Amino acid sequence: MKYAILISNLDNLDAYEDKIMIQKLFRSSIDFLNRLFDKEIEEKVEINSGDMSAVFKNTDTAFLYYRLLVVLLYPLKIKSGLSFGKINELQKVLENALTALNFCINNNYDIILGTEDETDKFLNMFFLMRTEMRSDPSIPANLIQLFSEFLFPLKGDFSILKRQDMIARLSLILKFKSDLYQYLIEYPDLVDLNINLERNKFPIIDYGKYIDYIQAVDLIQTDFSEDYQILYNSFWKKGFSTKVGEILGITRQIVDRNYRYLNFAVLRNLDATITTFLKSKV
Repeated sequence: MKYAILISNLDNLDAYEDKIMIQKLFRSSIDFLNRLFDKEIEEKVEINSGDMSAVFKNTDTAFLYYRLLVVLLYPLKIKSGLSFGKINELQKVLENALTALNFCINNNYDIILGTEDETDKFLNMFFLMRTEMRSDPSIPANLIQLFSEFLFPLKGDFSILKRQDMIARLSLILKFKSDLYQYLIEYPDLVDLNINLERNKFPIIDYGKYIDYIQAVDLIQTDFSEDYQILYNSFWKKGFSTKVGEILGITRQIVDRNYRYLNFAVLRNLDATITTFLKSKV
């Protein structure tokens, strides 16, 4: 059995005068994910200013945690180092994850795997591809992705999302995100985004609709098929556009257009491939 260590660092934290606002979004997002992935976290997640580190029981769970952290924090951005190894190798795993993080910071990458294995370079190319595919989404597109991921998890038991306390925590995160977004409209130079912030209003979220839909859907996707597959290309289903649109107060056509803009189905297939690859490294 191999354990994974993920270390993440907030980009450009020193540029923000209102660091309390940044910390609210950062810490509430991590707290939310810690509860969502509670059974998969081996040690308590450490948070220090703009840094976080966590030890996971499985190699793939660290990446599943990371991909949702990126979506929750946006338009904040993070750099992350990932590594894994056996329980008696955790000090070396930590060193490798720190090396990977420093490589990201020095070379402007989002996430790098560092295990000193020959296959690292292949997975790191997958990471680079997903970064290039994502680009910088608008805020509506970011929220479309977020609610889509919650209504149809890529992998894991997300039943906890049905609980009222988790719904309340999500609403608080999105309030902090909205506050940050308004702040960045006034100070757009603080983040390197290829979008016009003023043209993208923060949607009014219908939490009543979200509660109705989150209670109705199956939130358990415990594992992928272990049968041989020549291609991973079926990790998104149609039919969520209307639900997500009603939650965000926009039309199904706008949601579908943003799915295309996000390369959402292709990105999900790529993430499923990465997750499967990491799962195989046990």
